[in-house]
Amino acid sequence: MRYVAWGFVLLGVLPQWSCEARPAGAGGYFSLEVCATAAQGGAVVRGIRARAFLPGGTELAERQSGEDGTMRWDRVVEGVVVRLEDPQRRFVALERRILEGEGSILCELTSGFTKTLRVVTFAGKASAAEAIEAAAVPVVAQVEVWPMEGARERVTTDAEGRATIGPLARGELKLVVSAPGFETAVYDFSVRSRPEEIGDLRIERGGAELRGRIDTGRETRATHVAYRLQGVLLEATVTRDGHFALSGLPRGSGTLVVCRHDRELFTRDVVIRGSVIDLGVLRPGEVASGL
Repeated sequence: MRYVAWGFVLLGVLPQWSCEARPAGAGGYFSLEVCATAAQGGAVVRGIRARAFLPGGTELAERQSGEDGTMRWDRVVEGVVVRLEDPQRRFVALERRILEGEGSILCELTSGFTKTLRVVTFAGKASAAEAIEAAAVPVVAQVEVWPMEGARERVTTDAEGRATIGPLARGELKLVVSAPGFETAVYDFSVRSRPEEIGDLRIERGGAELRGRIDTGRETRATHVAYRLQGVLLEATVTRDGHFALSGLPRGSGTLVVCRHDRELFTRDVVIRGSVIDLGVLRPGEVASGL
């Protein structure tokens, strides 16, 4: 599983305005200028890292805002996704999908809170609270942050299982914790105040692998699949010959979504009962279920 900034990206819903519109150039290309300002006070913000992803997934050269807070690309196309990140952790990350003609964009950045957490598993069983705490084993894991506002991010915990996430806007979010050999876990969390410590997030050993092959015939080739789990999407790429594999899935019912970049091609309901589920060949219009 992996986090993909393009494709199934969740666009930020923070306030954004278009300053002016410029017509697209020959071949559908146009120049794009992005200006980063602080939501409180409106001052331009320097040192912002800007990444741009074309609809096909190609990442353009990275930009950084200067004294005037602007970043510019000379050849973009409609549907390009721009992601703004603050290396100094002052502002919440923001993403914006750009439409044709939106040649000059003003993006307001809001301040947020950083949080620390620890990912652990437990060795053996214990009844006493002291024994349970002593049995906690840190895990090097990936933590994906799904906020209601702002952009998704992914961090990797250190050898002690610790990581820092954010800045985060106030509100609800989901934390998706995964590691090889463990079952993926989804936690709901509210960002309401300044306390920095989230605490321990527990994951269990195990998890099923879901595999198969996508055959769209003459239709557009699938680029990735996603498994819906408790309101989030666990994603995997589809190879050129159509194969995919998703690991760490919990037992139960879910939905597999087959996509090309940001467009859904078709879905399949899946029931996960064993450790390895091979769906075989999946085609649009056919019905398949895990065994």
